Amino acid sequence: MSDDHSPHDIGDSLDPAQCGYTVVSNYALYFWRPYLGNTAFALWELLLSFCYGERDIAYPSISRLARMLTNSDHNRAVVTGRRRRAKDAGAASPSRHEGALDILHREGLVQVIRRGYGPTASYTFRVCKTLPLLRPEQVARLSPSLQRDHANWLERHGIGTPPCEEALAPAASPPSAAPHTTPIAPSPTPDASRPSPTAPNTARPVLPLTNNSREENLMNHWWQEALDELRLQLTRSAFETCLLRSKAHSFHDGVLMVQAPGDLAREKLQHRLAPLIRRVLLAVSDAQVQQVCFFSVGQQGTGQAAQVPPPAEG
Repeated sequence: MSDDHSPHDIGDSLDPAQCGYTVVSNYALYFWRPYLGNTAFALWELLLSFCYGERDIAYPSISRLARMLTNSDHNRAVVTGRRRRAKDAGAASPSRHEGALDILHREGLVQVIRRGYGPTASYTFRVCKTLPLLRPEQVARLSPSLQRDHANWLERHGIGTPPCEEALAPAASPPSAAPHTTPIAPSPTPDASRPSPTAPNTARPVLPLTNNSREENLMNHWWQEALDELRLQLTRSAFETCLLRSKAHSFHDGVLMVQAPGDLAREKLQHRLAPLIRRVLLAVSDAQVQQVCFFSVGQQGTGQAAQVPPPAEG
């Protein structure tokens, strides 16, 4: 929890160095910090300090976060990551260096809403204010000594290691699965000759297989992430009227079809909210959604698709 007061609110005699505080649990310091790394953990602490009172939303700029982390005005890449230079990027290498914000987002500790692109982009952060117990696959990435410390910590607080692993362990995964993958649940009539694919991140939703499971998983994930972000940006009445009962219907060749809860909602989505929704979808899908089209029951295919321009380089 964080708190922030102006000296004028409680008296001019308050020492400014003692104004405001942020509470971080010992468990987070002892185990989450080595798991995330010092920079990513320090960024989470900074974001937490901006979440005043009971709020879990923060609005600091990337530049401000970067200079607090690095004591420099020119190290935004520490927060956001950066693209690899062409000579450093091999065929099997990722296309960009991971930033501290990428780590927090991947672990489900921070949700990021970006408006715009490049240095002028603005950000809203939804922060996980209380860190949970590490999952067994996360504990496995700690050093052997820290793993023993973690087991002792759980035992001292009345949690034995085997029961804890049973309670926290995800569904059984294939032996070749990476540490941060969760298998997709099998379909009701599995094909024994076809291995089940895996989802790229444990924080992403796991859905049953269908005839087009990969595209359906991505489509529903993008739309759910878009809804989470739009809930923060729209008034409650606008969100509940137009988007509360909406759902992604199909995705093909960059076009996402969205079913609106009714004719009036479709009209508002298409003619008033489409630009905002397109920007959000562009961001959450990494530009894979290029167009979005809205329809209501009985009018599928009659909506007008609005093209999303590709993001500017920078």
